[in-house]
Amino acid sequence: MRLEQVADTATQDVVRQMLEDEGLVSCDLDDDGIDLLVLRDGITVVACGGLENFGECALLRSLVVRREWRGRGIAVMLLAALEDAARQRGARTAYLLTSGAERYFQRQGYASVARASVPAAIAASRQFSSLCPASAACMRKDLAPQT
Repeated sequence: MRLEQVADTATQDVVRQMLEDEGLVSCDLDDDGIDLLVLRDGITVVACGGLENFGECALLRSLVVRREWRGRGIAVMLLAALEDAARQRGARTAYLLTSGAERYFQRQGYASVARASVPAAIAASRQFSSLCPASAACMRKDLAPQT
């Protein structure tokens, strides 16, 4: 399994299709400031996720694992990589919105928070302000340095 940052349009198109297949937002993938990571098995993209950094906080974006690869710990590996990338960019707190994976993220250390409590930079992001439904759960995790 190989982790890489998306740097070409062909891989970005694969990520876009994976998101759309799961009913997730993909219309803003070309926006500046969105870093996309993929996990590959050989040449096959098996998982993808995104990250937007806003100084001391980060917004994790749609994490998807192909159905045939689920149940193997791949989401955990990709989530850890996204959190590490956020830490390396100076984030101390990660936020996310989810419409169906709240229990999963709770198991990974995220806690539900009121949408009104998020920092202004996160609240102003396209993902947060207009693309995700208001019914999506808002979650937060402190990104303490790993020792």
